[in-house]
Amino acid sequence: MEGLDQKNHFDCLHVRYLYLKKSQLKSHQQYLIADSIYQSDIAFYELEHLLQAQYIRNINNKADTLSSFDKLIYKQTTEIGERQYSLQIYKNSQNNYRLKNKSDSYTITDAQIKAEIDDIDITLLMGPVIILNLALNSVYCLHASAFMLKDTAFIVMADSGTGKSTIARYMHKQIAGKRIADDILPLKIKDNRPIILPHFPQLKLSTQQQYQGKNINKKVVLLFARTSEDGTSIMQTDKIGSIKKLINHTVATKLFADKELKNHLDFCYQVSQQC
Repeated sequence: MEGLDQKNHFDCLHVRYLYLKKSQLKSHQQYLIADSIYQSDIAFYELEHLLQAQYIRNINNKADTLSSFDKLIYKQTTEIGERQYSLQIYKNSQNNYRLKNKSDSYTITDAQIKAEIDDIDITLLMGPVIILNLALNSVYCLHASAFMLKDTAFIVMADSGTGKSTIARYMHKQIAGKRIADDILPLKIKDNRPIILPHFPQLKLSTQQQYQGKNINKKVVLLFARTSEDGTSIMQTDKIGSIKKLINHTVATKLFADKELKNHLDFCYQVSQQC
């Protein structure tokens, strides 16, 4: 990528920008989220534990000339964290997206994010904006906890309050496992294998508890958990059942348009075949 130091070991990663319209762009912070470096001229305290990349030179911050966004693909009040947002997603003929919340507007392409607002809302930005941007680049975020035992990574998916975090914490403290994620787990398919991308802010983990290792290319086991009054048991599920559950536990799929839905279905099929 032009402007990126080829000696930097991030040269294989995409670079995306968080750009404030009225900013003077005097300083930059680099954040690694999933498999991409995001550049911002404001500090995200939630991301300070993530890896700080070297400064990327020759950055072109000129706004893209985008045609009108005439296709409304999503309009609904959505809960993000503990707040409600009235979100609308528009799409244009160049497959670019515009996410709007009241007077706030984000233009999303497969290469960059631009926030066209005066006061950025970090909760909104770290929610659907980045997650949708990752999905446009074939990285899907699972609502899951994850841990490693020896040479196997376990991904635990369940509804909120079922005990995903408790299971991962127990494995970390009692069984000499290594906790990878607590709430959001980015995943991608590379060379027909699922790759775990552990670098995403974890809501319930402190800076010291965050996973600091590299991307995980190991054997992966999917665990779909639910509460039961009949005791604890483990049952094997079929591939079709796994696909349905992966769809259900992927974050922000309701923001996807036709192309993203098709790509996501293919992703879920590949994961179910490989895990």
